Amino acid sequence: GGVIMLTQDGTGGRVASWGSYWHFAGGDATGGVLSTAASAVDALAYTVVSASSIVCYIHKAVAD
Repeated sequence: GGVIMLTQDGTGGRVASWGSYWHFAGGDATGGVLSTAASAVDALAYTVVSASSIVCYIHKAVAD
């Protein structure tokens, strides 16, 4: 497992696409949605469960 820091550029509004192996906490279909504000920083914490399953959680708008 680990943590990936994701930073929006100065424009913001960027979106991420997640493969079928990524599963967000609680099975929430919107769990993979990032903060959209310009320069927002999100932390993606993940654990690899198997070759076809990555369980993760996004903590939005963290300070860098």
